[in-house]
Amino acid sequence: MLFTNLKNAWVYPIRKVDSIPVAISILSKEEEKVDVMIIYVYSLDSLSFNLLKQDDAFDIVTLFVCDEHNELFSKKAFENGTYMYLKKVT
Repeated sequence: MLFTNLKNAWVYPIRKVDSIPVAISILSKEEEKVDVMIIYVYSLDSLSFNLLKQDDAFDIVTLFVCDEHNELFSKKAFENGTYMYLKKVT
């Protein structure tokens, strides 16, 4: 309820993309201002960390969400610029 009220309180565009290459393309073109990015990661691929590095370069707050907690993966996420690492609630 609180989230719904906050969401309706401001007109703030939310954009969802289905792949990391699309997100990287949007950031590299710098046509849209991005303040926060939530990255849902389901595999340990290097594209996720490439996106994190780009977010860090543009000073974008990034939240990393994974299905399962992995100590090494979370450490790598923080080293590459994520602000918060979360385990997806199932």
